[in-house]
Amino acid sequence: MFNSFIKNDMETVELLNSNSNPENPTESIAGINEASIIWNQNQKMLDLFKQAPDKLTQDVPLLRQIFHLREKGLKHLKQYVITGDLAFIDSVGSTNLKIKELPPIKYWLYFDENPKPESSGGNDTIETTPVTIWYDSLWQVTTKNSAAFYREGTMDYAGNAHGAVEDYFLNGTLQMKGFYNRGIKDGHFFYYNENGTYSSYGLYINDDPSGTWRFFDQTGMKSYDMAYTREGPRYLDGWNKDGVQTLTGGNGYLIFYYPGYVVSDSGGVSFGMKHGVWIGYHADKSPYYREWYENGILKKGKSRDATNAFFLYDKIYLEPRFPNGKEAWMEYVKNNLKYPENVSDSIIPPTIFYHLTVNEKGIITYAEPVRRFGFGFEKEAGKLLNERLIFEPAYYRGQIDRGQTYVVFDFSSIKKTK
Repeated sequence: MFNSFIKNDMETVELLNSNSNPENPTESIAGINEASIIWNQNQKMLDLFKQAPDKLTQDVPLLRQIFHLREKGLKHLKQYVITGDLAFIDSVGSTNLKIKELPPIKYWLYFDENPKPESSGGNDTIETTPVTIWYDSLWQVTTKNSAAFYREGTMDYAGNAHGAVEDYFLNGTLQMKGFYNRGIKDGHFFYYNENGTYSSYGLYINDDPSGTWRFFDQTGMKSYDMAYTREGPRYLDGWNKDGVQTLTGGNGYLIFYYPGYVVSDSGGVSFGMKHGVWIGYHADKSPYYREWYENGILKKGKSRDATNAFFLYDKIYLEPRFPNGKEAWMEYVKNNLKYPENVSDSIIPPTIFYHLTVNEKGIITYAEPVRRFGFGFEKEAGKLLNERLIFEPAYYRGQIDRGQTYVVFDFSSIKKTK
């Protein structure tokens, strides 16, 4: 019976980890139902197991808990297949975590009655180090005393987040959980409000959102669903503060809110794209902007600031940029970037991307590599950013604003230092 449990547990774990496939629900549900039947059979066998050998006395109640949690996980997985709602995948993860927190099974009863062997791992195993990182309100690395959030996770040798990562509000409430592959978001991510309700969830593939994401308001009520496609993001369905659906299948209208359900933005949507007039308000309910869209393309916009000054624009956002553009930046890098010393000739020169925050005066206030390579490459790139370069600031709805951008350091064109 114990060997039957082991075999079924391994198959169920594989099924749960696969997340099944909502696009083939019939096949997926059949597999889940089959696993559930076997778990029920195991439970009945355990009930008939009147007296366990002394070696197994402590394991029997643990098995009962595992049976219960595995069945619960399968029910959540089945609901995910039926509805496609990733909240059920989050629930699957929670049941798996509860199983991991249980004491280990002492005797796994392989035929030689030895304890369960430990996995030796593969040659591609990446060594990681547990870390706690503190972030300010803009998600920039800071000290504990200045933090608004903190991260618990692991990083690789170069300092990239790798593996399961969880972010928290300072009060210990979970803010995000997901999986990184050497600094790149990869897999399902779940974001939460400080009150513990969902903020959003969806899938990342190679750091880009993919498939359908669901977004919630500050109280955890559904706000809208967004599909990320090759043609760009498309609105699918939306709901107002009362839970009434205002957008269906990409057609209708949307309303967004500040905390306290003060309207921030509203407008029409056609075939998943903004269409017609959109109106925005400041948090004090005063008019902020009016925009005209045609099939998702902004035709013109007019905003005003706190002094009632007006600004005209035809792009929502213009990111900060190096004076005279991309070619000038590449020339600046070519003339000033130095290759790290004592780097082996076997190391392929990398391309390093830096994420920058630039304030309203064009000054870089924060710089962080998107993915770290190590061997001193980030240090050399950072030297150029520490010279207080002045960028052209960002514009948001026609008004100068703090903004974010990326710059590239291509070491393949830099002469190596001997």
